[in-house]
Amino acid sequence: MAGTLVLKQFQIDHTGVSGANLYVKARNAGLFAFLLNLIGLDPTATVKVDTGSIEFRNSSLKGMTSVTTGLTSIAAFVGGYDKPIGWLVTGFLAFLGLSVTAFSGDEPMMGLFVAGLIIFLIFVAIYAFQKVMYIGFETSGGATYMIAFKRSVIEGVAVDIARIEEAITLVNSLISSAASGKEVSSTQNVQNFGKQATLSYAETPAIEATTTQSTNEHPGWKWDEASQQWVPE
Repeated sequence: MAGTLVLKQFQIDHTGVSGANLYVKARNAGLFAFLLNLIGLDPTATVKVDTGSIEFRNSSLKGMTSVTTGLTSIAAFVGGYDKPIGWLVTGFLAFLGLSVTAFSGDEPMMGLFVAGLIIFLIFVAIYAFQKVMYIGFETSGGATYMIAFKRSVIEGVAVDIARIEEAITLVNSLISSAASGKEVSSTQNVQNFGKQATLSYAETPAIEATTTQSTNEHPGWKWDEASQQWVPE
């Protein structure tokens, strides 16, 4: 994946009336990049999905690259998030080191212990809020197009893993529908019937349609249901 961008727009449209079922747009981070973006000079990356195709577009000061492919040529549509586990580990090690130092002498240095605890809590907060989302796709030819993004303080566009899962479910439904030629609806929620449940069903036997014969076609005769033939009245 490329560098982490900040989110400008994350739109899911199950109806498609907006022109795209999924539209994700992100820009470079920073206030200067935001100002450049207002006049259309800042690099942006977008992923756009409709009922027939998926498009990845990446623009910069040097130019623009756009890749569009049909949904039937998509090998995988992926999304998720990463958290900076390094912050959590570093915070814990700092807390552990300061705690050992604070209680290693004859008299405990509570100030040092509290400082270590505060540092650990700060690092925990950074770990919790510095979540990076990503979304993209891989073509049947093996090419991968992905954008990584996080929440923008300026635009205030928030997105969580639930929205990512909703987008993946929607796009997978569109891909299945395009491949099968009929509407396919996927779901991200599965009803729980037990840890090892097995559901079975019996198909309803097909009932052969019988055509009611009209006695007007054969005057003086009637249709016998038992023998399934015409008999004299």
